[in-house]
Order: sequence, then C-alpha cells, then structure tokens
Amino acid sequence: MTVRPAAVRIRDAVQEDIPAVSRLLAETWHDTYDVLLGAARVAEITRRWHALDVLAAQLGVRGTAFLVAETEDTLAGHGLAMWRDGHLHLARLYVAPKCQRRGVGRQLLAALADRFPGATGIRLEVEKGNVKGVGFYRQAGFTATGESVDDGAVILAMEKRLA
Repeated sequence: MTVRPAAVRIRDAVQEDIPAVSRLLAETWHDTYDVLLGAARVAEITRRWHALDVLAAQLGVRGTAFLVAETEDTLAGHGLAMWRDGHLHLARLYVAPKCQRRGVGRQLLAALADRFPGATGIRLEVEKGNVKGVGFYRQAGFTATGESVDDGAVILAMEKRLA
C-alpha cells in the first residue's frame, strides 16, 4: 500500500489554536509513551507541560517558532523550535497518530528550519525508547551525539547539520 503525502498547510500558531494543540499533544503522548511510562504518568506530564497557559506563554516569543500543520479537516501536527547559539533547538515535533507516515513531520521539520536560515544545525532530545521518534529522526538525517538519564528515562541527544 502506498501512502500519499498529506496536503498540509503549515502556519504560525495563534491563541485560538492552543486548545487543539494541547489535545494533539495529549493524544500523541498517550499513543507514544503510555507503553513506556504508563498512562497515568503520561496524563500527569501532559497536564503540566501542555497546559493551556503554558502553551499560550510560548506564542510569539522572540527566537522561537511555534507552528501548526493543518490538513483539510484537522490539526495534523505541531512543532516548536528555538534559536540557540547558532543552532535550532527542536523542543517539540508531534504529528497526530492518524496523520503519521504521511509526510507531515518532514514538512513541519523543514518549515521550522526555514524560519531560522542562519542555523548551522538542528539539535534535539528524544526518549530512547520512542522507537517511532528515533526512527523518524534517523531517517531525516539526524545522528546520535550522546545519552543521558532523566527521571529514569534514557534520553538520546541527536543532531543534524544544515547546509
């Protein structure tokens, strides 16, 4: 079966997007991390990290790109990146489970990089047990640069050089 790339519109998020972004993050976190961390822990993390006021405070911050990806009928993905010391730090890149493997993540990643044309690379951290995420980043050209442990989770640092 061939999966066609999704017709996606990527734009800066606005205040009205925040509830949908919060729901998308909770859904995606449960889909990805329930098996690794347990549903209760994931719910607790998403309540804190993806609360409406926390997300709203990230809108319009200088040196930050807060993007959403839309298909014709849904919020398909979200990305958040910040400029740090000549590099782009990818803080979040999440695609709704029903929209994964359709090119949405690649399009979001490219749009975030386009917002920072002077960046020499993109850096990120991903939970090593997040097989889908690690696989996506490797396929996108990222390489592992180190590991650390945070609250019992093994965190993989990855980087991609930009031309």
